[in-house]
Amino acid sequence: MFTASTTPSYSLLSNPEKKSKMTIWSYMRMLWTKIICFAHEYAAYALLPTLLVLHTQWIYQFHLQYVFVVMAIILFCGVLYTLQDRLLFHPSMPPNSTFYVPFPTLLSYETVEVPTSDGEKLRGFFIKSDIGDPVKAPTIIFFHGNAGNVGSPACHPIPKLCAANVLTVDYRGYGKSTGWPTEQGLYLDGHACVEYAMSRSDVDPNKIVVMGHSMGGAVAIHLAATADENCHKISAIIIENTFTSLPHAAGHIFRNITTKLGNLPLSFYSNKFQSLEKMSRIRIPVLFICGDSDEIVDPRMTRVLYESCDSAHKIMLTIRNGKHNDTWCTSNQYHMFISSFLSMAFNGSIASGDDVTSNSTPQFADISWGTQYKADHDNLFKV
Repeated sequence: MFTASTTPSYSLLSNPEKKSKMTIWSYMRMLWTKIICFAHEYAAYALLPTLLVLHTQWIYQFHLQYVFVVMAIILFCGVLYTLQDRLLFHPSMPPNSTFYVPFPTLLSYETVEVPTSDGEKLRGFFIKSDIGDPVKAPTIIFFHGNAGNVGSPACHPIPKLCAANVLTVDYRGYGKSTGWPTEQGLYLDGHACVEYAMSRSDVDPNKIVVMGHSMGGAVAIHLAATADENCHKISAIIIENTFTSLPHAAGHIFRNITTKLGNLPLSFYSNKFQSLEKMSRIRIPVLFICGDSDEIVDPRMTRVLYESCDSAHKIMLTIRNGKHNDTWCTSNQYHMFISSFLSMAFNGSIASGDDVTSNSTPQFADISWGTQYKADHDNLFKV
């Protein structure tokens, strides 16, 4: 508790020369306090040094330049911590992505609105399989990366080529969805999508697959790892060009600027997406896909995730010359592999093409569990 007093608290004020110096110091700390208060909405923790300046005598013993350097560093770290959401999430890339969401034309789709447990509304599409009976087909819940929206065509060929329904919904703050994205918010969005899919009468609740590209892979891994805790029935998972954790991904992306980002304590990151720690909890069938020319996420991270997964039914596909955002259209083996994976996951064996496919569907690949494969445009090789 502070009390008012008209008597100076410091005996130094009796010296005129030192009084002048303290007047300058008082002005400078007043200016600094205003700067801090202006920025506190982005870096609330930077107010702590200000309180030390105002109420601690020992700090006057240090040179001003050192005090301000320390405060500036703390302020910078606080601002950077708070602005990480804006550095990670890019709902407006490409431009107008929050205003214009292309429809999946030439497909049998419906627009959907998925409510979340915290009151947000997620909007997207439910695309029915063009092959066989959609009610009996697996349903893939597709989570896109940290930019764009559900209008991206990456998952649109799946209903035509893989005999599966697709539910693709924008995260909060993306496309036409409400809110602003955060790591925990995206997890809530993922749970809401699973619950929505299970509530539909035209979806087989025993054939729900979560699939994620890049950041979406981290969401899919979280859902699969916590399915039992949330009473969700997830039967399989597909991840594509996904990182082991956000700190590791940041260290790789900014490796030409600094090599220290990956070594910072986790407390420096407001979003962590620690997928590697969660992989050992997944026991359902898992398909790992990566492009060996990924310019954003190190392809070796997919191999690390594969090796850390304890599922007895896992398989990995590396697409030759596949980049971060075009792996899905670089090789014909991409959709063939997904078809084979789904067939193995739900039938126990590889079905023949005539069993569940039409003439427009690629033939199934000859693959087996616990094996790594590599594909070029047309051919598949066992690693």
